[in-house]
Amino acid sequence: NGWAPFQYKNWDGENEIEPGMVKWNGWAGGYGQMRYYQQHWQPIPSSRWTRCDFEKA
Repeated sequence: NGWAPFQYKNWDGENEIEPGMVKWNGWAGGYGQMRYYQQHWQPIPSSRWTRCDFEKA
C-alpha cells in the first residue's frame, strides 16, 4: 500500500492487525457467483479503514 510502519508514531502502520468484521462471503466457494480467489485479498477491511487522530480542544 506504500505506507511503511516507520512513517507512523510507534511504528503502527497500515499493515498491522486492524479491527473489523469478517466478511463470510470471502470464504464461500463453489456456489455460483460466490467464489474465493487469493488475489481478492478478502476477508480484511483494510481498504475501507481510515486512520484518525483526535486531540482535546
